[in-house]
Amino acid sequence: MVKTVGQSAIEGVRALKRDKSNWKKALLAFCEAVSLEHVEKSTHRDALEAVFAIMNDLLNQSEPDVDGFVLCLESLQRLFRSKGLYRSIPKVGADPLVNALAVQDDKLNIVTLQTIAALITFLGHTAQEKHPWERASRQHFEDIKGWNAIIAVLKRVGPQALAFPDAKSAVVVELLRILSTTLVVEAISTPVDVIQRLLGLLKPQWTLLLQLVESGRTEVTHQAMLVVCGVLLHSPPAERQAFQQKALIRGTTLQVFYRALFNRPFGVADDVKEFDEAKGADVQQHCQLLVGLLTDGFAQAHDVFVRCLPSRFFQRFDSGTPGGDLWFDMAPIVSQAKGHEKSFANESTWHQYETGKLHKTAWQAIFQHAANDFEDPDLVWNETTRAELQNALEVEIIDFNDILARAAAEANEAPAAPADSKSGEKSIAAPTNDDLEEDKRPAWDFAGFEVQYPSLDNELQVFGYFLRLLIRELENESSTFTIPKEKLNEFVLHLYRRAVVEDDHLWKLGTLRCSYALFAKYRDVLTECEPIAYYSWLLSPDHVSSVWRDLLFKFFDLLFDQEANVRTFIEAKGLDHLDFSLLASTRRKHPKKSRSANPGGNNCWKSLKCEMKAHFLKFHPQNRVSLNVR
Repeated sequence: MVKTVGQSAIEGVRALKRDKSNWKKALLAFCEAVSLEHVEKSTHRDALEAVFAIMNDLLNQSEPDVDGFVLCLESLQRLFRSKGLYRSIPKVGADPLVNALAVQDDKLNIVTLQTIAALITFLGHTAQEKHPWERASRQHFEDIKGWNAIIAVLKRVGPQALAFPDAKSAVVVELLRILSTTLVVEAISTPVDVIQRLLGLLKPQWTLLLQLVESGRTEVTHQAMLVVCGVLLHSPPAERQAFQQKALIRGTTLQVFYRALFNRPFGVADDVKEFDEAKGADVQQHCQLLVGLLTDGFAQAHDVFVRCLPSRFFQRFDSGTPGGDLWFDMAPIVSQAKGHEKSFANESTWHQYETGKLHKTAWQAIFQHAANDFEDPDLVWNETTRAELQNALEVEIIDFNDILARAAAEANEAPAAPADSKSGEKSIAAPTNDDLEEDKRPAWDFAGFEVQYPSLDNELQVFGYFLRLLIRELENESSTFTIPKEKLNEFVLHLYRRAVVEDDHLWKLGTLRCSYALFAKYRDVLTECEPIAYYSWLLSPDHVSSVWRDLLFKFFDLLFDQEANVRTFIEAKGLDHLDFSLLASTRRKHPKKSRSANPGGNNCWKSLKCEMKAHFLKFHPQNRVSLNVR
């Protein structure tokens, strides 16, 4: 049987177990013959053993051969794509990969991390279930202290990436991608013990993770957000709330909320903006998911950001369905967790979502609708309001960064360099605050943050409705807009209270007109009118106005169909006010003729008066004398 070029190359790698003298030539030939996209079948694990043995030899040298290391790692990446060889990794042992992480060389660290990524996730082709194989590899990586080594690199390189992003970002991205794959993206293949171990290792690194989220470097931020999602999803309530509190007072949640809305960090360099355009959709989606994880079940954070948007967004679009829109499968972890003395999985955030114990705010739906325009009786949202929200968030970020910069300058006894509030050119995280000790770092005054919408100040709003738009719908017989019937009486009282304190005659008229329209549309629900005494008072000599007089005539005509309204009107001395107003109405219609000099006008006034009082006689015919109707 004729061997393929790839098979011959693998035979050359296997031969290195007997003779390593020409290992570079053999490995180079193998990498040239077998690309990363090609899978060469093999069941002979001595190929793996040979490469690992060469790596051990390199590690024992006083000056490691970095290029030789990289060649070995690239060979392993190709070998790991063979199903037979991948399944044999736990038997062979991957200790040299862990030891290679200790070598402080960026190029070597990057390729080592890429090889570890190929170890924890099978990248070859198979029609079989691969998760058991991956689960075994991840458990093996735990057994050889691989996760400890990963976190050690994060502690070493993470702060360097914040200070020198161009030099260290690539290492951090590869490292975070391994963690995000293990905890979130393909958590289905992660043993429960490994998840618990990672949560414990990452807890001391919470601050660093949040700093990486704040970095403004798109791919670093993206992968760091996914790791934070994993930490929050797997944590029990107490741990989750501790993380949420930390993110809130640092201002991280504020920054994530901004990016979730506007699909970009605030004040980043041009090269990051260009990269962000390519990654924008994924990053924004994960920001929206992270906003929920940073606020759900934590009232302090949730209330802050609910106040940023109109309440109707949440009433309309927050379905709150258990499970919501999680985009990965955690179900296998439940089965793995069975049998544990204290199953952390049953206390985790994702499990509480699935069982409905924790309300999952539909932030992704809310953010999606926030990009659209609305002009409804209960929601006005447009380009102007979005700009007002964006400006409020940017000003808050700038102000808080200025506070951090001044605090860092005072701690370092150096001049502060606050962000420019006009240009916003500084990073979304204050560039001088990373050295500020956590216990000395100022906390964001989230309780004092409130978004103002000046464009809506000119709108008359009562009970969450814009009366200009609501009246239009109420008076439109073909409108399908409805108000919950159980809220109608409460709404009427709110309109009454607003009318009492409103000094603007046109806005007072708006409340009266809305009340009239409500009673006209919902006559089957709204019968008795509690504020009728106040409405009659508006017809008194000291308070009547031509602005609302005629409307009140129509309103009373509608209300007097109910006996209770008639009784209340009489007890409030409404008849006296009605006499005066009807007379004033007649004089307004005939301004050049006085009542005494105009019998016709006088008769018209009497006719109107009798017509209005006829409503009373329908319920109180015995009052004909007292009403003086002849």
